[in-house]
Amino acid sequence: MLSALSAAVVLAGAPPAQVAQAGPLAQRVEAWLSSKGKPLTDYAKSFVRKLAEVAAREGAPMPHVAGIRSPRDQAKAMHNNYLSAQKKGGEAAGRGWVFATYGKGVYAKTVLGHFERIEKGEATFDDWHQYFAAYVKKSRIPSHTNGRAFDVTPRSDAVRKLIDMTIAEGTREKLFKLADFADEKSPPHFHIGLSASH
Repeated sequence: MLSALSAAVVLAGAPPAQVAQAGPLAQRVEAWLSSKGKPLTDYAKSFVRKLAEVAAREGAPMPHVAGIRSPRDQAKAMHNNYLSAQKKGGEAAGRGWVFATYGKGVYAKTVLGHFERIEKGEATFDDWHQYFAAYVKKSRIPSHTNGRAFDVTPRSDAVRKLIDMTIAEGTREKLFKLADFADEKSPPHFHIGLSASH
């Protein structure tokens, strides 16, 4: 059975009359969808609605959808994940998290360089945030800051099955187009990124 928030998420992006009829619950969802920076795009809302539909049909609880962030919050989350990995496994683990998450190209090396300069006292978090905010402003890749990327938890086989079904049905129905998918272990979640267009 869907939770109150999950049921309302199904209404996100619904016709205004339907949202108005749903009352304060739908308004809370719209506030949630618009919180922490930019709102989810229409394609991302379509993904969340389809995920809720699949979960309801399968008799499964609606997974938690999060990760819509301002550039500052996303920059902080990235830095915190790096520090967390480093705390658990040392300097190499911090570097390993960056490369596992962002590949081994120029962007990953730039991110790592910023984090290492912060540690050495050669730069501040604000320096990193300014770089990251400028980067995402011009970037066309799906991002937590442009409403085209988000996280789904819990990281479980049951949720993965719901996501796989959602991707298959939503793609077939041309509701959205998947750009990237990652099964992240630290912290445990599924990352979904959607294309800007079909």
